[in-house]
Amino acid sequence: MPIKCREKIPRFNPRTDIPTIPNAMSIAGAVLAWCGAKRIDTTAGIAQVAAGRFIDVLDGIVARKTGQTSDFGALLDAGLDKAVTAIILL
Repeated sequence: MPIKCREKIPRFNPRTDIPTIPNAMSIAGAVLAWCGAKRIDTTAGIAQVAAGRFIDVLDGIVARKTGQTSDFGALLDAGLDKAVTAIILL
């Protein structure tokens, strides 16, 4: 007997799901933290990492306040979080 799913599979629309301000914030924060992690032994490096991680906190808030949440954005944010954390720890 096949299993019936009552939930709809979310649709992905590249025109509306990718180019959003929160996604741009996620990428910018990750790049900033990644660059800071390369020189974490300096004050400027620590400041870059802190600023990048702070932007990461803000991107979710901005997404919810502006109604720009998406499954793609959640995946992008989570993936970048893991990548940046790995770079910082290495």
